[in-house]
Amino acid sequence: MPDQPLRPEDTTLAEVLRSAGYATGLFGKWGFCPERAQHFSHPNNKGFGTYFGMNSHAAAHEYYPTEVWDNDHVHRIEGNENGGQRVYSGPVPGACARVPRSTSA
Repeated sequence: MPDQPLRPEDTTLAEVLRSAGYATGLFGKWGFCPERAQHFSHPNNKGFGTYFGMNSHAAAHEYYPTEVWDNDHVHRIEGNENGGQRVYSGPVPGACARVPRSTSA
């Protein structure tokens, strides 16, 4: 089954929590959006203040992905292209450390 985008009227738990002042982040697979950051169902547009991961179910099932999303930017993972198997987790640990503790300044 192909990935299905969320509708504009669909509310996520992240949107509810973020509106209540919580910091929100998503790390991993998000299969509800075409691969473009401007789409209304991109994680950053559905309540997640920080997003790092894959935008499709198929890409998330690769042990050695060729790209990962960091909010609205796509990072190519050198070494995994053309069947290469050089980078497993890539920059995931560093991305997780960037999540703010709260949304208040």
